[in-house]
Amino acid sequence: GEDAILLCLLSPDTNAEEMEVRWYRELESLVHSYMIHRDVIEAQSEQYRGRTSLSREELKKGNVSLQLREVRSSDEGSYSCCVLSTGMQCAAEIQLKVVGELEVPVTLVSARVGDTVTLPCRLSPLSSAVLMEVRWFREGVKAPVYFYTLQKAMTSVQSEEYRDRTRLFMEELRNGNLSLQLDNTQTSDSGLYKCSVSYNLKEAEAVVELKVAGRLSESFKYFFSFPAASLTFEVPDSPLIVQEGENAILLCLLPPDTNAEEMEVRWYRELKSLVHSHMIHRDVIEAQSEQYKGRTSLSREELKKGNVSLQLRDVRSSDEGSYSCCVLSAGMQCAAEIQLKVVGECSFCFLNTDTPQYRIRNYSSQHACALAVLVGGSGSCSSDQKAGLQDTFKLCFFSVFAQPCLQWRCPRAWCRLSWVRTRCFPAS
Repeated sequence: GEDAILLCLLSPDTNAEEMEVRWYRELESLVHSYMIHRDVIEAQSEQYRGRTSLSREELKKGNVSLQLREVRSSDEGSYSCCVLSTGMQCAAEIQLKVVGELEVPVTLVSARVGDTVTLPCRLSPLSSAVLMEVRWFREGVKAPVYFYTLQKAMTSVQSEEYRDRTRLFMEELRNGNLSLQLDNTQTSDSGLYKCSVSYNLKEAEAVVELKVAGRLSESFKYFFSFPAASLTFEVPDSPLIVQEGENAILLCLLPPDTNAEEMEVRWYRELKSLVHSHMIHRDVIEAQSEQYKGRTSLSREELKKGNVSLQLRDVRSSDEGSYSCCVLSAGMQCAAEIQLKVVGECSFCFLNTDTPQYRIRNYSSQHACALAVLVGGSGSCSSDQKAGLQDTFKLCFFSVFAQPCLQWRCPRAWCRLSWVRTRCFPAS
């Protein structure tokens, strides 16, 4: 957004008014061309039209420096000044680095003791920060929380209380992401944090606040929030029952006019294990629980509509439990817990028509299914459309939990069982 002067000087007694002066980027794109008292714009690169100029007064003194107005991140690169006077001569390349403004998507980050949090900060417009100097400070602490320069972390000057607990996302520096990850948060970490970036005597700063609350008490087991701005969540009331090996969608919806792309979205299991974390258009996998690596995702398109539902692939029996969706938008708020029930494959099946029959009736769109839950029992499957027709089928059960399978194969029908909503009664 600022103007830049790309410096190039000939001998002071040289009058360059009658010379041909050209500026190139990467020795390919023509940035500016001057010849015989006038600018030649016909062959100028479209990107630079209306943004470049030479000083007529300074040309008389041998100053052929280029003024580039309203610098953009796309202007970054190598520039060469070439002068034609009885032959074309070019000066050594000049490197232009563009430092954008610092942008903080949220100014308040809330966490609990022991959490891993991300203090967001990025360059705008996006540009590489690999060669820049990045420093994070906390108000009241003299030494830096984190110091990055010369393409590496300088831990020797870092505040002792933050050593081994902070880091940048190194692979994201080239995308202008200067966010700081802080592990094992403590209440003493609460305060104002300043992100500072500098390059070639240019500097930009931004501030974000961190609030660390104590661990949740039992009274907050099913819902917690740090409400700076109220969000409403829509989650299912009943448990989600999924067969082992299938994919599951843990539903969580914000109001449809809410765009969650710029928000931080986290999914927790039992409010302890981090199942999935999304921030600033990307998934943050570094602090993700090992059990869920490579199996979770959010839909980028659906985030724009306020849909922060989690897809969990290849569900395992160990995934069973309570899940919470938490959204950080000027404060962390979490929806009520969602119960995930995982129904595994049967340990074994058997058929026994000698024992008394018990039915569990579960009406679906096509069938009423009956089965015996008692170990050693048997069951039958009847069709609503054909009264009186009964087909004996095999009863499957877990060897440990004695829970029925989610899906039963009858000789003449598919019987789907939702075991949490069934009831037993003797067969007539």
